[in-house]
Amino acid sequence: SISINPTSLTTLTEVDITATITGVGASDLVVAFAPNDLEAGLSWKQAYVSAANTVTVTVANISASTIDGAACTGYVTIQKFASGVTD
Repeated sequence: SISINPTSLTTLTEVDITATITGVGASDLVVAFAPNDLEAGLSWKQAYVSAANTVTVTVANISASTIDGAACTGYVTIQKFASGVTD
C-alpha cells in the first residue's frame, strides 16, 4: 500500500508525492490503484520509480475548483524485471 496526503491543489494543477517502497528499482514497473476515498476531482495521473526504493505518484486536480485532499491509502503492484534480459 501507499499512503498519500495531497496538498491543496488549484484547478488543473498536479503534485508529485513520493513514498518509500523497499526493494523497488529503476527497471521495475509500477501499477498504481487509486484509493477508493480519493476526493472527486482528484486523479492519480501516473506512478513510477523515481529512485531506488522510491515510488512517485502524480495526483492531479481535474476539477473546476480547489481541492484539499485528505490522507488516504492506495495500492501499488511492482513488477520486477531481471537485468540483462532481452527479447
